[in-house]
Amino acid sequence: MVGGNNAQHYQKLKDLAQEILNKAPHYGESYIVGSMAIALHEEAQGKQVSEPYPDDIDIVIPVKGKPGQAPNIPRMNSQNQNARKGATFVHNDYPTLSVDVIQKSTETEKKKYVPPILVNIDGLRVLNIKSLKSEYNRIASDDDEPKQEFAPKKVNRLNDLIDDTETNHPSAAEDNNADDVSRNLFF
Repeated sequence: MVGGNNAQHYQKLKDLAQEILNKAPHYGESYIVGSMAIALHEEAQGKQVSEPYPDDIDIVIPVKGKPGQAPNIPRMNSQNQNARKGATFVHNDYPTLSVDVIQKSTETEKKKYVPPILVNIDGLRVLNIKSLKSEYNRIASDDDEPKQEFAPKKVNRLNDLIDDTETNHPSAAEDNNADDVSRNLFF
């Protein structure tokens, strides 16, 4: 947790998310999860963003094959960029701005990859409310989950929102692989 947890910091995170998701090479299919996703949904529905504000951006990037080095993000550096599934990047000029990137393999032997249902919020691809809620409910019921105590608060925030899942989307009834995304990204 390196962020500022205030409205001004949140705005900087949104600006950074725009740069990464819409301009950074190799991030064209990536999407936002975690606390940042919840805040964006709250704001999109005209609600006050609940505190605490997000302190970082959690991004999932689909990759073909086995995850390798996380793609570079302009003006950011990472001490763990070679981590097998994910990396944390910190902004060179603003060290309180950080991004957690998790690589999600689209090729698995165990089950077919189903793309998640995403919504567009101010030009940002964001995991839908139903999938976020499903993941936080799973975390809340997992006795081995170290962040289990925070999950019910996230679910309560999501319960106050109108479900934005497109019912005509072919995979709307599925959990959309939210359970395969690192649990750490949801906080």
